[in-house]
Amino acid sequence: MVEVGKRKAETDILIAKVGEESAAAQVEQDAATVEEKATNQAADNANRAKQIAEKELSEALPALEAAKEAVNCLKKNHIGEMKGLGTPPPLVQLTAKVTLTLLGEKINMNEDLDKVWKKACSIMNNPAKFLDQILAFNAEAIDDSVLVNVKKLMEDPGYTSEKMKTQNYAAMILCTWSINIVKFNSIFKMVKPLVESKNAAQEELDTKNKQLAIVLEKVRLLNEKVTALKSQLCEAESEKQAVEDDAAQCEAKLAAAIKLVNGLSGENKRWKILVKEL
Repeated sequence: MVEVGKRKAETDILIAKVGEESAAAQVEQDAATVEEKATNQAADNANRAKQIAEKELSEALPALEAAKEAVNCLKKNHIGEMKGLGTPPPLVQLTAKVTLTLLGEKINMNEDLDKVWKKACSIMNNPAKFLDQILAFNAEAIDDSVLVNVKKLMEDPGYTSEKMKTQNYAAMILCTWSINIVKFNSIFKMVKPLVESKNAAQEELDTKNKQLAIVLEKVRLLNEKVTALKSQLCEAESEKQAVEDDAAQCEAKLAAAIKLVNGLSGENKRWKILVKEL
């Protein structure tokens, strides 16, 4: 009976522990549910912001692609040919002025085209470096004052790809590039708040996903612990039942033995009485 009491006490302790750990796991599961809901909401916000921004940017991206395609056709020898023009047409000089202004060169808007052309030639003396500047140009980061000045220069009715085609190949490419770069940047600046909103929403989603992952890991570990405790409890209950069954069998045997002894004792008394009577 001592063993039965010991097993019962051990089992009761395990039952209490399973209850405590299960309650803790449920608390974390509830937290995970809340976190998951917040994460899903953040995902919806991020997707919505992304769709809006991409829709607006879709109007600007073709211009950026057109600018890239144009520049991809520009080679060092084309730049050399443009630089080698003895007396460049005014439109070619204008193209040089627009290009240098976009590249951040200090150009006075009232400066004579011939003077600007000399500066352009000095820069084009290294055609590889000049071409790298064009290829690496960040179309999103044009200063507002530069954009205003370039747009004024582009108001010249001759500043078109078609008209520049008859002047010089490199000038035509640079003209096409600059027109599309300016178009892209103008649209990009209008949709920039949407892009920033999209980026902020994505950052929030990333944070929520990390937080959710932490909570879910806690839940996983607690559930593993609860599962292990339940397994121990099941084993303990089986052992307890085995001990109880064994004790019950022993008690039954003891009761039968006592009954037998008591029966034999009564029979012994009866025989003694019969012997006396004889």
